Amino acid sequence: MSDRPTEAQGGIWPLALKLLGKAGVDRAVGFTVLRQGWVMVSLPVTLYLVTTYFSKEIQGFYFTFASLLFLQTFIELGFGTVMLQFVSHEWAHLRFNDRNEIEGEPTASSRLASLIRLALKWYMVMGAVFFVVVGVSGDLFLSQHATEVSYRAPWWLLCAVVSLSFPLVPLRGVLEGSNRIDANQKTLLVSGIVSSFAGWLAIISGAGLYALAVINGISVVVSFALLIPLFRPYSRLASAGTAGEAISWRREFWPLQWRIGTSWLCGFFMFQSFVPFIFQFHGPVVAGKMGATLAVYNAVNMFTQSWLYAVSPQMGMMSARGEFRSLVALVRKTYLRSVCVSALLAVGAFIVIAGMKAVGMQQAERFSDLASAGVLLLTAVAMQLSHVETQAIRFQKKEPFVKVSIISALLVVLSNLLMGRFFGIPGVIVGFSGVMILFLIPGNHIIYKNEMRSIT
Repeated sequence: MSDRPTEAQGGIWPLALKLLGKAGVDRAVGFTVLRQGWVMVSLPVTLYLVTTYFSKEIQGFYFTFASLLFLQTFIELGFGTVMLQFVSHEWAHLRFNDRNEIEGEPTASSRLASLIRLALKWYMVMGAVFFVVVGVSGDLFLSQHATEVSYRAPWWLLCAVVSLSFPLVPLRGVLEGSNRIDANQKTLLVSGIVSSFAGWLAIISGAGLYALAVINGISVVVSFALLIPLFRPYSRLASAGTAGEAISWRREFWPLQWRIGTSWLCGFFMFQSFVPFIFQFHGPVVAGKMGATLAVYNAVNMFTQSWLYAVSPQMGMMSARGEFRSLVALVRKTYLRSVCVSALLAVGAFIVIAGMKAVGMQQAERFSDLASAGVLLLTAVAMQLSHVETQAIRFQKKEPFVKVSIISALLVVLSNLLMGRFFGIPGVIVGFSGVMILFLIPGNHIIYKNEMRSIT
């Protein structure tokens, strides 16, 4: 007999469950929100410690390190995103039995097994490529600024740690694609909490730029410890043999992967290139201000996408079953929630930054001017429409957004080159926001409407 009180028994619990259900908060969303909630809680602590214990120059290198790490999306070439889509489509015909074994249609089972083997090989190779390519290119870029900051050893250690994290991507992708989002998000929550405390201790202890390697290293160790037991059913499936139909990387996977990879590479230039450009034109001190402001923008975006992230595999399964009207309804519901949450967070973040500046807190000087921060946060709210609509189409194993992404990336880079050089932080933010609101969001919306009109 369950110990959980029922609605007939009264109490707060049934009401809480009802309210959470209306808000779209199931276990998957719940753990995703908790993980992103921890990001929202830990981010101010991290920013406070960085702005307190780091010099302005070290702060600039710290956030430039973080931005350069997004080059891993270039090395990965969109494999993880496409893998998640393929897994969700195969899992529409599979399930777990009472013995925690995967069963269902033999074709789907063999295709999933072949995908797991392919993904593990891909990410082990790409981890080594990341270490060499990003390590060397980042070192050359950082060396262009003469400084007393010792950045080289922390940078290479960070690259080594991140390269070891690459095999985690297929483990997480298989879990989430098979609708075990709650399990994966739980591991991310635990690893995030442990690595945050380790990073804070490293900063306070004077580790300087090594703090990023500590944060990522602890996260890798904890993640492997938690994910390997969860991955065992999939590992048994992948090692059972090669009989049956296999997914063809060349015919099925690559045609979508190169498109997704191109879009993700464009995403780096659109959303993460501000700090390197500011670093190049105005030095590490100003880059530190841009990095701190961008961290707030990223936190708002990441927390808001908890609902979208949790329903993405459902989008893939609905597409595989041809349930497109249900997909449209899910898109609308997810967008409404995303806009409401992002607006609340953006207003809250703006008020906090404004309050810090109003009372003259020393840490407030490490952020951009208030107007620039406001424009960037407003853009985060506007971007929710594009986030939800593009995800719904991509989980149909389509990527029609490449042209819009390439043009948007080129426009943002051009803006960074011109506006960033002459107007600094306000210039790159205004340029970015203009491209997003005037071109990328309406362009993606038109593509979404056309794609959905053709199948409903």
